[in-house]
Amino acid sequence: MTNRFGTGLATARGVRLALVVVLLLGSGAWRWIKARQVEDRVQAERLCPIRLADLPLQVGNWTGRDAQLDPIISRNSGATDQLYRRYVDERTGVELEIVILYGPAREMYAHDPQFCYPLAGYQPVGRSTVRVVAIPAGDADPVSAPSRVGIALEAGRASATPPANVLAAPFTASVYTRVGRGETQEVYCGWRLRGEFAASPGMYKTVERLGGMFKIQLARLIRPGELTGNQLPSGAADPGHPIEQFLGEFLPHLQRALDQAGSSPRPRSGSALSSSSPAGLAPPAASVSPTP
Repeated sequence: MTNRFGTGLATARGVRLALVVVLLLGSGAWRWIKARQVEDRVQAERLCPIRLADLPLQVGNWTGRDAQLDPIISRNSGATDQLYRRYVDERTGVELEIVILYGPAREMYAHDPQFCYPLAGYQPVGRSTVRVVAIPAGDADPVSAPSRVGIALEAGRASATPPANVLAAPFTASVYTRVGRGETQEVYCGWRLRGEFAASPGMYKTVERLGGMFKIQLARLIRPGELTGNQLPSGAADPGHPIEQFLGEFLPHLQRALDQAGSSPRPRSGSALSSSSPAGLAPPAASVSPTP
């Protein structure tokens, strides 16, 4: 009897031990599968869903040309696709530069102008403010200027629900000057992550696992006394302001390309970077023409 009882206890212990081992192995396998799924998603998101080079050079009255930065800066950007251009308003002669970077959030996060401009020897002038550019959603008609008025902001994002045919694209407007060179630049910076535009990417911890996000930055040289975006109240864009007028023309092309990529069976991979690819890590060169 005793031997049978002891044998039964040993068998029960063996069964429990086997169950524990199975559960541990199953839990480990589940965690491995989930980790692989997350890694696969992150790797897939690293590829830009569109080819940035396909965005138009002619945007309304603005005519663009591709530009280049130092290849070393380009390679160190961490971007999987990027665009660097200069556009000129053929009516007024105003020139601006636009840089679009796409890549892992942990790489893009470091390219905020509030970090890279001071590192390049620039000092902020005044306070930054958030400006909102309204663009048509989907196949909607272009957004009229009155439709842009009154789009409220909260933490750099549109807090009020815009009309169904409107997407709100907030940008942070700042001004930087380079001491000793008499050079002052107006800079607009916006982001696109999780399918929406934002004036800030938010806290690093909330975005570090994102496989990809866009950084959109524009800059132009300004003259003393010229009204700049950070002197305007936070809110809807001014269609008479050069950068905001350009964004109102350019962003619909970007949004349309993203909409088309989202409806495709498979996303388009980003173009491979070469030594001649622009980067946009550093502030734009002083070759930008001042506003006439």
